Formats: sequence, C-alpha cells, structure tokens
Amino acid sequence: MQTPVQNRLRSASRSRAASARMDSVSSDVSIMDTDLDMDPFAAHFSALQEAALVPMKEDLADWLNKLLDINVSADNFMEVLETGVVVCQLANFIQQKAQQQAAAGGAGDSAVPKPVRCFKNAKTGSFFARDNAANFLTWCRNLGVSEACLFESEGLVLQKQPKEVCLCLMELARIASRYGIDPPGLVQLEKEIEQEQVKEVVVPRKTSAPTRSPKKKQKTAGTLDDEVQRI
Repeated sequence: MQTPVQNRLRSASRSRAASARMDSVSSDVSIMDTDLDMDPFAAHFSALQEAALVPMKEDLADWLNKLLDINVSADNFMEVLETGVVVCQLANFIQQKAQQQAAAGGAGDSAVPKPVRCFKNAKTGSFFARDNAANFLTWCRNLGVSEACLFESEGLVLQKQPKEVCLCLMELARIASRYGIDPPGLVQLEKEIEQEQVKEVVVPRKTSAPTRSPKKKQKTAGTLDDEVQRI
C-alpha cells in the first residue's frame, strides 16, 4: 500500500511527463509552421505570378512616364506608386484632359469626378499615403471603374496587391481613352483585336448578300419564321 508521500511523487511525475509531451507537440507544431512558411512550391508560385506581371508593369510604366513625365520602371513600379501620389496625379491629369475636351466641344466632363485631393509630400507607409490611396479609389468609383478592378488602400501602400493595382490602372486607361488620352500598348492591342473581330463578322455578310437568289431569300425568310415560332 502506497503512502501519501509516494502518491504525491507519482502525481508529480505524471504532471512532468504530461508537460514534456505538450512541449514536444508545441515544438513539432512550430517546426511544421516553419516548413509551411518556407514551402518551396508556394515560393515558386509567387515567383511565377510576379514574373507574369512584368510585361503589364513595363507597359504601364511607359504610359505613366509619357503622361506624367516621371521615371518609373517595372523594377520600381510599386515602390514609386506606394505613397499614392502618382495615382492621384494620374486622376487629376485625366480630369484636366476631360475638361479640355469639353471646352473644345467634345464629350462633356460631367461624368468625370472633381480633382483628387493629394498629399504630395506623403511618406512611405504613412497615414497621408493611405489617404491618397483612399481618395484615388473613391475617384475611380465615381468615374465608373468596377469594384472588381479596384484594390485595397493597404494593397498599394504596403505593396500587397501588385496585380490588382495593375488591373485597376489598365481599366482606368480604357476609360481615359474616351477623353483623347492614348492608352498603354496592351489596351491599344485589345482595341485592334476587337476591330478585327468586328470586320470578320461584318464583311462576310456584305459579300454573300448579293449572291442570294430570290428563291433562297424566301426560303431563308421561311426558315427564320420557323425559328421564331419555335422560340
């Protein structure tokens, strides 16, 4: 029969064993977290995403350099934009072009929001940088940029959403082209492709129409009527 002292010693021994097991589990979990953080597949996937953005960054960088007379490249793209100053300058540039077009008798600037308030001396990661980003996003919404094309303020200021920032600027460039602003090369290429697709649809109809005989026209009309009845 065990004495009270022996019982206390056995209980203490069990507590130490349980504590040791918990420490071991915590150590294993920490090792697993470290392994997940250093997952080579995730790192490789992230690198592929970044590489895929390079052509878009280069195109947007050239576009911004021409419009705003700044010096930005694909390498420092997010670093230059992170204070929100450049995107606010871009918004105000588009607003001025819209006013000039309206004054010249073109499309009115009623759809273009008022100039963006910009803190030109905003520092990286500062409240003023976040305010610039927020003001720009509000301006884009008022202009008609879809929510699906916007980014979060932190995504720009902390460089967390480079893809979303690029897509937003591309969509803004499409809208800006309505006011006589030359779009980036990729947007221009989109327009050329759309024009070619329209030609491919329209031209065959024009060339095939004269060769149809009256009988065929009647038959076609009857077929269309049948289709309408089915609908």
